[in-house]
Amino acid sequence: MQAPSAFSCGRTVSRSEAGGRARVLAALICAQVLVGCGDGSGRSPNDMVAHPPNSPPEAMPAAPPIEGHGRFIGTVTIQDVNYFGDALLTEDGELRLYVGGPGEATGALQVERPESAAQFVGRLDMHRRTSGNGVVISQHCETLGSDPLCVGPTPADIDVEGVSGGIVGEMRLAGNDEVWALSLHRWEYYYDFPAGPASGQYREHLAEFAHEGMAIGLGNGALSFKSTSSGCTGRGTLTPHLNGAFHVFDDRLHIEQCNEAHAFLNGEFEGLASETAGSVWDYDNWLRMWLSTPEGSSAPVAIATLASR
Repeated sequence: MQAPSAFSCGRTVSRSEAGGRARVLAALICAQVLVGCGDGSGRSPNDMVAHPPNSPPEAMPAAPPIEGHGRFIGTVTIQDVNYFGDALLTEDGELRLYVGGPGEATGALQVERPESAAQFVGRLDMHRRTSGNGVVISQHCETLGSDPLCVGPTPADIDVEGVSGGIVGEMRLAGNDEVWALSLHRWEYYYDFPAGPASGQYREHLAEFAHEGMAIGLGNGALSFKSTSSGCTGRGTLTPHLNGAFHVFDDRLHIEQCNEAHAFLNGEFEGLASETAGSVWDYDNWLRMWLSTPEGSSAPVAIATLASR
């Protein structure tokens, strides 16, 4: 193969093409077919980037926006006292809200067991996305007596300003004039990931039946634990909610063998669960479960758990 001349880029230039105009024309031809000549690196033309010199690479497609559902963290104000709020609203309208405190929303989950706690169990109208209803069930009130949150189970209505970047509005408890002000912002860690098989070893920090970091085992969606302090043993399942497009699990749990002080926890529970980061600064892994006895239970009980991995 003939070696290319300085201007021919692989072809022979005749003497009749000499001169200034011919050199310009040859240079333009070389520029147009430079890819075919190679760049000296051994790459074939198909290996080279097809973008213009200064164009950015093709961007990855953006994830579709999540509208009207998600995970929300913030503050619930009751009788001028602030409480930490942690809510999960599914795409089909199931709403769970854990309220614990007194406390503030600081950008991190509330890990310490609060002085008092309650849980809202209900639904939001996903057509209007501004109203819903359910019941408030108090948690661990056997030892709290007349605590403000020990009011359940109490029917409650929710009125909010829609659900997009957050849940802002109020909850009205039936039978009295008590109003809970809701100010919750979207918590995206890791709600927008698919709900794959739930597995791992977790250490529980919050539930009444757990003390000193009781272990919770998850194997391919099967959940189990045993508490030496309360005597409670539990077995259950975590399965992806609906088609598993978002990081939400349907939770079923059976608790038994609790000692006398915790006997109110013996029975069947159901609810929702989701894995999450512990704060806006971390990429760690925690498991939150919102649980309650089935609708129509003679003695409703609610449990909120929070376990680190």
